[in-house]
Amino acid sequence: MEVGHKFLLFSFILLSVTFMCRGDGAYFSDNANLILPGSYNIPWMAGIQDFRTLSLITLPGTHDSMAVYGGPEAECQALSLMNQLRAGVRFLDLKVFGLGNTLYVMHGVMYQHSTLKEVLDIVKSFLAEFSSEAVLIRVKPESFEKNTVNQMVQSLIGNDQTFYVTSGMPNMGQVRGKIVFLQKSTFTLGIPLIDTAEKGSKEVTNVKNKDNRIMHQLSQATEACGGDNAVLTYTSGTGFGTFWGMFLTPKRVAEKVNPWVNQYLRQFYPNQPRPCFGIIAMDFPGIDLIQTVVASYVLQTNCNPQFSSRLYESPGAGEMSISMTKADGVTVLTLSSDPKSPWPPICQIFKVLCYNPVCCSVSQHLRRQRRISQSVLGTLNIMIGLLNIGLGTILLCSPVYMWVLSSTGCPIWLGILFILFGITGILSDKYPSPCVISLNVALNLAGVCFAITGIVLYSCTMASLYMWWDCSPEQRWYNFRTTQSPSPEELRIREACMEGKRLILILLRSIQGVMIVLSALGLCVTISSAVLGIKALKQKDTEDIKTGAEAEHYKPLLEDDAASSPA
Repeated sequence: MEVGHKFLLFSFILLSVTFMCRGDGAYFSDNANLILPGSYNIPWMAGIQDFRTLSLITLPGTHDSMAVYGGPEAECQALSLMNQLRAGVRFLDLKVFGLGNTLYVMHGVMYQHSTLKEVLDIVKSFLAEFSSEAVLIRVKPESFEKNTVNQMVQSLIGNDQTFYVTSGMPNMGQVRGKIVFLQKSTFTLGIPLIDTAEKGSKEVTNVKNKDNRIMHQLSQATEACGGDNAVLTYTSGTGFGTFWGMFLTPKRVAEKVNPWVNQYLRQFYPNQPRPCFGIIAMDFPGIDLIQTVVASYVLQTNCNPQFSSRLYESPGAGEMSISMTKADGVTVLTLSSDPKSPWPPICQIFKVLCYNPVCCSVSQHLRRQRRISQSVLGTLNIMIGLLNIGLGTILLCSPVYMWVLSSTGCPIWLGILFILFGITGILSDKYPSPCVISLNVALNLAGVCFAITGIVLYSCTMASLYMWWDCSPEQRWYNFRTTQSPSPEELRIREACMEGKRLILILLRSIQGVMIVLSALGLCVTISSAVLGIKALKQKDTEDIKTGAEAEHYKPLLEDDAASSPA
């Protein structure tokens, strides 16, 4: 019993770590925290020549950049505005509603807890820190009097030279450290904008059709790049408002579309020069997808994840970093704690380790390899656990002496363990990072032992069932050595009692048999889940080796590209 309880406590601790290590997807991210490698190049636009026309640069952006409130149908982003900019986003899509003298940022009817002035202040603070960058902003009026929004924005920015509001297409040198407005429809400040979206292109009923639409839009963007207009392509979409796609929220669409967009863009890497795609506005982009968009124009050689990582939270939050150096057979770990954090250093260390992108980031290869099997097996484990608890409670409360179950409490803790195994299985299917899958494999291997233990304990209990009910009448049948014959009524009651006793024993033995079958099923499920996890990890290692070989194959090409870039 103590072993089971200790393992149960250990499993709860591991499960809590699993939730902490959920991590970011490489191309899709719904995590509000931003994890950047220590060598991540935030000011990536510094590598663009000053003479380069802005319309010839492929820029990563976000659709409805401030839409982090309003529920599944309204939320389009997880990262805060500052974290989006730090991740490399250089285009912001804002819908504003003018009320009084204030412009409120909206998404439909959902207020996004911010005003346009607050958004511009955050962008200006980012540009003050990274003066080599430029941020393009599209303001889309949602007011009834849309023409007034134009005047309100003009009044808000005044003569601030941080803003670029002329209609001529600038080069990169002219807009460094500036906010560049894009004009379309009733908003007339800034560079003219072409939107490749067609009518109904954002309504998604089938993700495959959405992929084809994006491909067509990006082809149009390539043809329009380099002119006097900025070109914008939205990869976002939702099934809200349609019948067949009513459950396709922006997050679910992005989870499927973002990896496809990454794969589509990467196929042009060998091309010299690489094609221009203009602005690509996305929902829930991961940092790898953002870097893929960036690399469509400039070669990024310093965006590979390293052990050293930094955790960016909300603007103004502290950070803690871990770095590792090796020399002369000695490995030195350097920890820099955050003095502003209320947590002690040991907790900060565990936090950073749990958010390590190497282990806890969702692997796109594992995401592609995952099957519905882990979710099904996890659900079966949860059902087995619930049945163990329910049927075990019946046995423990029954008028039958079962010393094995009573002394160990086996059905309760075994049921809870199976539920934990099921939860980790479902998590490993939803967030297929190496650490979550490894945890799932470890727990299911332990689950094999516990399932066998359950089979043995239930079998022993079934063989030793004893019912303490006594069907004899209250008075003795003998008195003073004289046997008193029972009356017909007493015989009838005794016979009914014995029949009830036999039925109860049959029922309890049947329940025991069911629990043995459940334990055997749990044994099969845990073995299957562990095998699937091991195969997924093994395939990931094979894919990593293959990726390394491909990197060596393209190394001369990358060196030529780097050599052709200006110093």
